[in-house]
Amino acid sequence: MLRAPWPLAITACLVYNSCAGEVNLLALQIVPIAESNLNDIPASCRVCLYWEWPADFAAGLAPAVAALRKREWFVRARQVFGVSGLLAYLDGVPVAYAQYGPPTLLPNVAEYAAGPVDNDAIFISCLYVAAESARGQGIGGALLQRIVEDVRGRGYAGLETFGRIGSANNCSGPVELYLKNGFRVVSEDPEFPLLRLDLAPGEK
Repeated sequence: MLRAPWPLAITACLVYNSCAGEVNLLALQIVPIAESNLNDIPASCRVCLYWEWPADFAAGLAPAVAALRKREWFVRARQVFGVSGLLAYLDGVPVAYAQYGPPTLLPNVAEYAAGPVDNDAIFISCLYVAAESARGQGIGGALLQRIVEDVRGRGYAGLETFGRIGSANNCSGPVELYLKNGFRVVSEDPEFPLLRLDLAPGEK
C-alpha cells in the first residue's frame, strides 16, 4: 500500500516573499493532519461528514458525535492510505485546511453529475481558508501545491476535484484556483465540473 513519503511528526515551513506576487505572508507552516491536531481543523469542517459518511451527514448528527465520526475517518484513512489532510498555520494559528484521499474513502463523490472520479486519482474533498483575514494571499495555492507534491511523491497518476464555477463557496474551492495551478476540466457541468491534474509518477 502506498503511504506518505514523510512522517506525520515532520512539519514543513514555507516562506514567501510579499514582493514576489500574490502571496502577502512572511511565513506559513503547513503540517499533516494527525490525531494530535484534529481539533485545529476549522469548526465547521471538523463536524462535516458530507464526503465521508453521507448518511450520517443527512441525519444531522450532534456536533460531538459528528466530530468523533470525523476522527474515526482520519484514523481509518491513515491506516489504508496515509496522510489525508493538511493544516496551514500563520504565527501558530490555524488558518486553512485541506483534505484528500482515494475516492473509495469519500463515497459522496458518486453523487456528482460530472463524475465519476477516476480510480487512478486522489480526490481533493476540501481546500478551505477559514480565516477571512488570510484569504486572497495565496494560502489556498500553497496548500494545493503541497497536496500535489505529496500525491506525486506517492506515485499516483492524478489529482481530481469538483470545483465550483463562479463562487468560492464550495468545499474544495473555486474552479479558477485549480485552472491557475495546472488542472483542466475533464467533465463539464454548469456548476460543479470535474477537474484533473495529471501527475508523472515519481517525478519530484
